[in-house]
Amino acid sequence: MITLLVSLAASVTLAQASDAGGPVSPGAASAAIKQPVVGSPSHSYLVVPPENRSENRNLYWLGEALAEAMEQYLTWGGLDVASREDRRGVEREEMGIGPLMVPTIATRLKEAEEMKVDRLVLGSFITREAREGRGKGSQSGASRGAPPGTARDSTTATQREGGTTAAASGTEAAGRTVVVSFHVLDVTGSRRGPEHTVGPISLDDLPSLHRAVGMALLDAESLPRPASAPPAPTGSEAAPAAYEARVKSLLEEDPDKQARYLTRALQADQDYLRARLEMAMLLRDSGRLEEALTTLNARPLRGDPDLAAQAERLAGELHLEAGRPTPAIDALRRSLRWHDEAATHLALARALAARGDFQIASAELELARRLDPDDPEIAEVRALLAAPPKPKAEETPRSGGTNP
Repeated sequence: MITLLVSLAASVTLAQASDAGGPVSPGAASAAIKQPVVGSPSHSYLVVPPENRSENRNLYWLGEALAEAMEQYLTWGGLDVASREDRRGVEREEMGIGPLMVPTIATRLKEAEEMKVDRLVLGSFITREAREGRGKGSQSGASRGAPPGTARDSTTATQREGGTTAAASGTEAAGRTVVVSFHVLDVTGSRRGPEHTVGPISLDDLPSLHRAVGMALLDAESLPRPASAPPAPTGSEAAPAAYEARVKSLLEEDPDKQARYLTRALQADQDYLRARLEMAMLLRDSGRLEEALTTLNARPLRGDPDLAAQAERLAGELHLEAGRPTPAIDALRRSLRWHDEAATHLALARALAARGDFQIASAELELARRLDPDDPEIAEVRALLAAPPKPKAEETPRSGGTNP
């Protein structure tokens, strides 16, 4: 019976996505009923924000933005990357490192050991006054001697003194440019890799800077480029002022200050989904569930599929916490149309159980187990479903709803 329900649950998910015009990824049906493919072992990485060595101290936020880009590209490459949340948790709770402190390399190595990673990415950045054209020797080997007007790849790297230099493309924009240097430490062997330099790239073109740094890191580690398209840099998701305000919020420990920066980000760009998601999570943490839902529903949940999936899942969890299992189920199923993920199936199983639909909840639990058999929440949800059935929940009145 459970096997049949699992197959039906996978079919229903795809049918709902098709009927609603939602995205259906290739192979989604088989992914729902097959064991996941386990990748080959690889290194694990901790990326710490590059140090600001420029004279402009107002660029303190740029290091966090660069670290986010490096994490994004390592994840795209299929590597195990410590999340920013885990990093800040260890820094704050175990090591007493503030978000703007510049620890020694020895402290960073200890941090990497605490997080059980074997690669540590360290770096710094400086700014320069932009000049018309390129400085001597700034062209890459691939573009040197190219005909006038030929497009040049800003991520092309040339070997220099055992490292690489990724040069900016075209004429540098007016204003300041950024040069980023980084190296990778082998934590277990305490060996330092060669230094790599990216830039100069205009500070007005953060997406190109993010892309160049991310690609340079993959090349520095001799990692193959995935067959899928590169991720869109987080700096390209919103207006520059909105992006800067959101990154600054990451460097605040006080929730009220975080909220102020996120409010600025949303004032600068109302469709900035990542900022809305982070604001909703902040409101949820403070117990303001309805305000969190209102924030999520202020604009259509569109943009990056992973972010849209996270936003819908959060909406479902908020509805469930507020005692409304039916809208929770609707939101969680929309989330699965964007991204088939074990955590979402588990949340859906909880919502179905809260409504008294135990058989379908068991099917969702099985789908979650097949996607991620090691998820520790599986045992908790299984115990919930094994408990004596309770009467179906009487839902509290809805306050708004999620976007269709």
